[in-house]
Amino acid sequence: MQFTHAQKRFGVLGFIVLLALTTLLVLWQRGPTVTPCVVAAAAACGLNPLVNTAAALASGLCRGCLAVVTVQWRLMLVLLSWAKALVALPVSAVLLVAVRRSKAGCVHRCLHNA
Repeated sequence: MQFTHAQKRFGVLGFIVLLALTTLLVLWQRGPTVTPCVVAAAAACGLNPLVNTAAALASGLCRGCLAVVTVQWRLMLVLLSWAKALVALPVSAVLLVAVRRSKAGCVHRCLHNA
């Protein structure tokens, strides 16, 4: 049986959609178990060009190991600085609002008592 071009394309798109839905279902059901593996795979794919460049610039016996450690260390520093900024900014904003409210209350009480 011969399939037309439209039928083949529909079959391929249907397979891709089915595969995507199955993947999402597995990730949803087994999220805590599978998520670290997915994050590690994405990090490995994303950092591969940087590691290759660092390995090409380095010299010595363990240049690949040194490149991986250097890139991971720098990535961790960047992520920690972002996390610190994401935590510190809202906390400082809340503290600033609390200080302003306390000063406004103090001024109001001082004027009211005088």
